[in-house]
Amino acid sequence: LLLPCLEASGTMEDPSRIINVSSSAHFVRSPLAFGDASDLNLAGGEGDVHAYYPWTAYGQSKLAQVMFTYELAKRLKARGAPVVANVLDPGIVDTELQRYLPQQAPSAVMKFAAKSPRQGAETPVLLATADVGKSSGGYWADSRRAESLGRGPSPLPFNKELAVDGTTSYDERAWEALWKSSAGLVGLAKTI
Repeated sequence: LLLPCLEASGTMEDPSRIINVSSSAHFVRSPLAFGDASDLNLAGGEGDVHAYYPWTAYGQSKLAQVMFTYELAKRLKARGAPVVANVLDPGIVDTELQRYLPQQAPSAVMKFAAKSPRQGAETPVLLATADVGKSSGGYWADSRRAESLGRGPSPLPFNKELAVDGTTSYDERAWEALWKSSAGLVGLAKTI
């Protein structure tokens, strides 16, 4: 929908930029983490692999953002479009978002361990304004290019119920399956 405007405003020397904000929570166990894009809405019943649970849904949505961005960057490059796409993890940021969690972290812990909103905005602002943001298909954290989860061990090896050791964030077949499933959910017959 916006791609024609982005293509018209970008050049190969100074491309338009798409910046998606994800989270390190994309490692959370979900069907998509195992390459299953068949029920992205998690409409299954209690106990079903596709059942809706808040952390499963959040983790799956964040993994979908990472995978979508990788597939989008690949498609934009194949098209020769003057548009780049990157995804980032801002880190744990002390915002009002935690008020929606079932159990909030104590405010002292958030003040000590979390980034300020200004610090959390550093990576997206860098990608939007600096030359490093002209690259495409990257996962960024702490103002540098990083690896999305799926290469190496889980960040929570002690909790196999919550986190998975490897995800499909680098599986190009899973990117394409997610792309097709997403297009179907929003009724797009034709995409880039």
